[in-house]
Amino acid sequence: MMIWACFTGEGFGPLIVCDAGSVNADHYLEILKDDIVTLIDALLKPASEANSITVTIDDIFLFMHDNAPCHTATKVTTFLKKRRLPTMK
Repeated sequence: MMIWACFTGEGFGPLIVCDAGSVNADHYLEILKDDIVTLIDALLKPASEANSITVTIDDIFLFMHDNAPCHTATKVTTFLKKRRLPTMK
């Protein structure tokens, strides 16, 4: 069994149990699409007050993962680039 989890400066993200025991690029991409994008959207959601302004900078978010083959697969890096999710080198 493999457990995948994440955290941010705002708190914990989803905890995902990968029953197969390993994660390939397709499964990792599914995790990113289903869970990480939702988490990021929630973190970057503007304040609900009508009289407030949200100002962001380019480095407001930096995604970090290691160089596991599923993380460096072309389909994964393409997805991250299309979503404009900067990744730590």
